[in-house]
Amino acid sequence: MIDKSIESHLIFRGYKVLHLSYKLNQNFKSQKNKSIPLDFKVRTESTVDETNNEITVDLFCNIFEESPEKDNPFHLEVNLRGWFKTNSTVEKNELYRYAEINAPAILFPFLRTVVSSITMAANVPPVILPLVNINRLNELQKQ
Repeated sequence: MIDKSIESHLIFRGYKVLHLSYKLNQNFKSQKNKSIPLDFKVRTESTVDETNNEITVDLFCNIFEESPEKDNPFHLEVNLRGWFKTNSTVEKNELYRYAEINAPAILFPFLRTVVSSITMAANVPPVILPLVNINRLNELQKQ
């Protein structure tokens, strides 16, 4: 039996992919035996409903910027939204901390799976996003 004192107050209610866009660059010139450095950006947006102790988090990911001057193999955009709830004993400042740190960290593996699945299904080398430090991502977004 699990010790209740280590159980999180944050409840993950599910996620959906709200937006997905993949565009192959048919003019891409791959160089044999040369790996392509992964170019991606991730950002988060959170909404907190203090009355109902609910959190909505959006993860946005942009892989290989679509730009004529860049020779990228493809362009991929994903918007993934997750829903969370906490019990009524959670203080408001903790609710916002969950929205900023914990909830995006819980959602990120789902984003990684979506990106890998789409690139594999597109018959390009599958992209496996590296792990992301959500604390650092939040610091960068605030700058």
